[in-house]
Formats: sequence, C-alpha cells, structure tokens
Amino acid sequence: MLPSTPADLVGSLAYAQDFDLRAQDAIIYAAVIHDLQQRPPEEPKCLLDRDRHFQAVEPELEPRNCRLIGSFDGALDFIHRTWGIHA
Repeated sequence: MLPSTPADLVGSLAYAQDFDLRAQDAIIYAAVIHDLQQRPPEEPKCLLDRDRHFQAVEPELEPRNCRLIGSFDGALDFIHRTWGIHA
C-alpha cells in the first residue's frame, strides 16, 4: 500500500489524460511514480497489474527499473528471482 500525497492527486489529473487512465487508476499510478522517484534507480521494482489497467504506462516504468507484472504468481516469481526470498 502506497500513501497518496496532495501532489499525487494533482499529478493524477495529467496521468489520467496522458495515458487514458480512470481517475482511481491515475491516483494509484501517481503514488507509484512518487514512490519510484524515492527509491534508488538500480533497485528492482515491480507493479502488480492483475486487471491490466496499467498497460499504457509500461514504457514509463521500464526506465525506472520497474517491471509490470500481470499475476500474483508472476509477482511471487519476481520476488523469488530478484531477492531470493522463498515462502
């Protein structure tokens, strides 16, 4: 869960328009971008998008070392491969 800031809410307006996102998805995306900007660029990251709402932003995530993943199994596999964490 990522917190949303007032700046995220303002930024979400542009994301909604630029990427044709629904308002709630644009707010989530703004919070994700804010979080990505706070993390080291070389750190591997992922965004779980089970419902395929964020396909349009995938090219924006790649330069931030963030992979768009479409399933819980895929996200778990990413965690296992990236950090060697096993349940």
